[in-house]
Amino acid sequence: MNYRDLKNFTINEFLILFFPFAIIIGPVVINFILVLTSFILLKDFILKKITLEFINTKWFLVCILFIFYNILNAFFSTDQFNALRGSIGQLRFILFSIFLLYFIKNLKNLDLMIKIWLSLVLFIAIDVIFQNFASFNMLGIPISISSRPSSFF
Repeated sequence: MNYRDLKNFTINEFLILFFPFAIIIGPVVINFILVLTSFILLKDFILKKITLEFINTKWFLVCILFIFYNILNAFFSTDQFNALRGSIGQLRFILFSIFLLYFIKNLKNLDLMIKIWLSLVLFIAIDVIFQNFASFNMLGIPISISSRPSSFF
């Protein structure tokens, strides 16, 4: 893999590629990617660049029922506003999964992305094993108070 391989990625492919790294970086970056991909999906859907033929699938029906269940459950909560806000916020996960379903089948660089993801997982696994024996990770960060290896997390 070299720089020229990464130059050929579209923004959608780059967002999918970067998502595992976002998990390591933290929740702010994860939420940013989730919201950004949701906006991209909605924009492409409104501009009729994509069709959502999988809306008729059982998976989509289960996701929609789950969202409605959360919203309905929020009305019976003691703090309705926060419960409703959290329930509607779950929509970004549904939109991200639709984004993945649609754009992964159109990816030209899927094999390269899988290699990068596997390299990241392997690196973290090696770091966890190293941290388990050395009590600090490869960057020198000591093990947490709970004495549980956590790598870069």
